[in-house]
Amino acid sequence: MRMIQDNKNILTIKNLSKTYKSNGIRANIDINLDVRKGEILGLLGPNGAGKTTMVRQICGLIKPDKGEILYGDIDLVKNPKLVPIILSSLSQVMYAHRALKVKEFILFTGIYRGMKKQQAIEQMDYFIDYFNIKNKCNQLMSELSGGETRLVGFIAALMGLKKLIILDEPTNDMDPEKRILLWNLVRKLNDEYGISFILVTHNIHEAQDVVDRVSIIKDGRILITDKPENIIKKFSDNVKIKFSLPYNVNFNASIKEDINVLQVDKEHYLIDTTYKNLNDCMHKLFLWEKHYLIKNIEIITPSLSDAYMLTVENKEVHDNES
Repeated sequence: MRMIQDNKNILTIKNLSKTYKSNGIRANIDINLDVRKGEILGLLGPNGAGKTTMVRQICGLIKPDKGEILYGDIDLVKNPKLVPIILSSLSQVMYAHRALKVKEFILFTGIYRGMKKQQAIEQMDYFIDYFNIKNKCNQLMSELSGGETRLVGFIAALMGLKKLIILDEPTNDMDPEKRILLWNLVRKLNDEYGISFILVTHNIHEAQDVVDRVSIIKDGRILITDKPENIIKKFSDNVKIKFSLPYNVNFNASIKEDINVLQVDKEHYLIDTTYKNLNDCMHKLFLWEKHYLIKNIEIITPSLSDAYMLTVENKEVHDNES
């Protein structure tokens, strides 16, 4: 597990609220959130939860109705012109200039962020070699596929290696190989340079393997912010026991009823239980006189996806900073 380099905050959001006057939707409601130096924070939530609105306010693209967004002592709400100097981002919808070549788009982005031309070229070449897309350099942005456009946008977001980088659905439309390379690079930059990331994603499985903490938002409010393992423990106590038997063997009926064994097909079985009852279930399972025929036992612990679903369905969740 990666070590968070500093418990101090790189970004502090206080009482952030935004209501869209055109339709009256309260997109963000009194949001309080800290992003620590050197951490990867996952921002999860269903469609319309307020994730993108919050990110757009951090990036200075829309102004909040109230609240503060502090980068150290700098209030980005009052100083939006400083945002491009302080952070970089990959938005959910890219507005890349379609008439530019790939290398031009990446290079110009780096120069725009204050990099010297040679420094920008060297950094661009490193990322292009890393993702093995040298053959795309002279293509127009308009000629790229959705996944290729997303990848080029990700590289552009990295240019200049700002201390805070925001990624909104970075792996959309990417093939599995590029997804793995992307997440490995995020980890590398986090480990070696202490870069903080805010990761906005619907892909909870990917997020679980990358983030240090998770913040779950619904209906414009932060429900909980904590380490993935703590959220899993708090909201998902269920475990499953999977096992198999030869197709011609009938499982003991009384034990089957006692521990709620579900027969999935001719050979596979499933027990849905809790951590508290796990040992009892295993004990009763092996009391069966033909327990020696049981094969392929697997205990499936809850995932962040399970805990996420329980969290957004729980109406009594309160923010739990950790």
